[in-house]
Amino acid sequence: MTQWSYQVSPAPSSTGATSETAVPIERLAFKDLAIDWSTGDLSLPIRFVEGVDAIVQNLRIRLRFMLGEWFLDQRLGIPYIEQIFVAAPDVPLVDALLKRAILTTPGIAAVPVFQSRFESAERRYYVDRFEAKLIDGSVLSIVNSPLLLDLGDA
Repeated sequence: MTQWSYQVSPAPSSTGATSETAVPIERLAFKDLAIDWSTGDLSLPIRFVEGVDAIVQNLRIRLRFMLGEWFLDQRLGIPYIEQIFVAAPDVPLVDALLKRAILTTPGIAAVPVFQSRFESAERRYYVDRFEAKLIDGSVLSIVNSPLLLDLGDA
């Protein structure tokens, strides 16, 4: 996966939160060690990501996490081999699995926009765009960086 481009829009005023009651995402405990996405290892020198950057990093990890990969709880992860990398993938099921992974990421409250497509001739599934409403009411938009699943030859 290449580096994602994303933008965060402030919470709309219709959420009911005011400047006195809204808690900015940066003030919440979203902090993690930074990952170098070109290697998959910790970024060197070691540094932290916080706030929205930590949520995006956690989301990327969740979308790469295969079912049964973690030895401490093999029920966690996305069933890529069992449900997605099959001869005839069920596209609505793939959408639902990925949306669930996004929605269960700490800091994400809803997924109001999710646009995907499956090109059967190339056997490629794309998530062209999605928006995630964060718990502070702001909206995280993944832009200009489609998520691609190359299903290869089945």
